[in-house]
Amino acid sequence: MEFESWPTPFEDGSLWLVDLSWGTKEWALEKSNGVKYLIKGDAKHESHELVARVFHEESQTIYELLFESVNGFRCLDEYGLTEVWSNNRLHGK
Repeated sequence: MEFESWPTPFEDGSLWLVDLSWGTKEWALEKSNGVKYLIKGDAKHESHELVARVFHEESQTIYELLFESVNGFRCLDEYGLTEVWSNNRLHGK
């Protein structure tokens, strides 16, 4: 895992994840018994695979991050991420 600096208007201060969504124009599920479900995706996913909204506490602003294509993503909602970052910095990763 590698981490790099990414300059943003919200890089200093407290940031809270408001919502996170991923999807496509259409989602399909086909069961072994032949039943098939087609569900239309949210309009914001017509051009973006991943959408994240975050709240920057100091400026009291909500930012929307839009990613057109994503190879992989993970929402980390647990404690310990700062320890991963610290460990990588100590070992020059």
